[in-house]
Amino acid sequence: MLQFKQMKYVIFELGDIENPIIIPYESCLEHADVSIQNRMGIEGKVVSAGFVGFGNKGITCWGESISLGVKSRQEEDAELINRRFCYNF
Repeated sequence: MLQFKQMKYVIFELGDIENPIIIPYESCLEHADVSIQNRMGIEGKVVSAGFVGFGNKGITCWGESISLGVKSRQEEDAELINRRFCYNF
């Protein structure tokens, strides 16, 4: 299995649905730059953010977003990203 470098992610909550957004690794974007609800007037909030890695041991989430002032929920975020993007990676 390939090893990928870390990428940034942000998880937004709208009602009872949480949606992750993954920021490509080489991007110069900050976590706050993808705060779409602020730019588009969408109701919702950021519930977590940090870094995500995809590798031999599956998906790992860690860290925090200083620009958003939120931390990673680690295993909970990894499970959500797996369900949304990887289908049991």
